[in-house]
Amino acid sequence: DLMSFMMELKMILEVALKNKQELYAPPPPPQFYSSLIEEIGTLGWDKLVYVDTCLSTIKLKAEDASGRKHLITLKLKAKYPAESPDCFVDFPVSFSISWTPQSSLISIYGQFLAALESLKAFWDVMDEIDEKTWVLEPEKPTRSATARRIALGNNVSINIEVDPRHPSMLPEYCFLGADHVVKPLGIKLSRNIHL
Repeated sequence: DLMSFMMELKMILEVALKNKQELYAPPPPPQFYSSLIEEIGTLGWDKLVYVDTCLSTIKLKAEDASGRKHLITLKLKAKYPAESPDCFVDFPVSFSISWTPQSSLISIYGQFLAALESLKAFWDVMDEIDEKTWVLEPEKPTRSATARRIALGNNVSINIEVDPRHPSMLPEYCFLGADHVVKPLGIKLSRNIHL
């Protein structure tokens, strides 16, 4: 109908206008680029995975204590370092950085490494589940995935949700399957939960 067409057209035009405004945003001052290149040099060029042509998006890599590879994507604003960059990571918990105008890529990277260390036990547990069970879902879990659906036998599975902050605690769980098969499993688990 006409009303939904007009609303959709309005949304498309708003997005186009926003993108156009971003394209014509004034470039950062020259010292932005020189200080950023200096920061990357201090951090180590070997940690840099990607940088866009405007030096506004940077991806850095790190390895945790178990050898797992991780990425952090930084979206730098024109007023960097006065304004903190937006950080994107594949974590099961929120990741927010502590930032002052004196902060740098090195301080973000240090906070990233500390967060990786705090999640090591969680990823160890999830890797063990993935290696030693028949995981039905997700087929290709990301590092942020806290849930698994595990096959237990013919037409029976269990959904588990692991708490990233307390990975060794009993996870939330739900058996899936026919009642006559699932009920005995629930009873056995209840009896042996203290073990």
